[in-house]
Amino acid sequence: MTAAEKHAVHAADFLEGVRVLLVEDDEDSRELLVELLLQAGAVVEAADCAATGFRAFQSFHPHVLISDIGLPDEDGVSLARRIRASEPPGAPPTPLVALTAYTSPRDRARVLEVGFNLHIGKPFDMDALLHSVRSMVPRQSK
Repeated sequence: MTAAEKHAVHAADFLEGVRVLLVEDDEDSRELLVELLLQAGAVVEAADCAATGFRAFQSFHPHVLISDIGLPDEDGVSLARRIRASEPPGAPPTPLVALTAYTSPRDRARVLEVGFNLHIGKPFDMDALLHSVRSMVPRQSK
């Protein structure tokens, strides 16, 4: 990543107006990611489990969803399946990002197969995550 790209990521308007739904059960990770996304200008809704995340998805209408896979009760794979099944036919699907410690090639293939657009392993590079979110949302969608 060039110096200019790193600077752009840290600008307060990098994700201006982009609605991001974050589903992460670890409180410290969730707070860190929310702060990172807010600093980049995103509008953020956060959930600590898949059930709350699914309800938020239906009411918040995010431009991008970032979800952990290892969630309590219902995992991120099941959440992705429910989201994909709930989207109107013919409508563009919401970009889904798996942010997970499950990083084997089999894990990656599994999350992509169920409808995630991107698999990012933990630990992750924060700048790269922000660039990934930005790349998934056309500028005119904000």
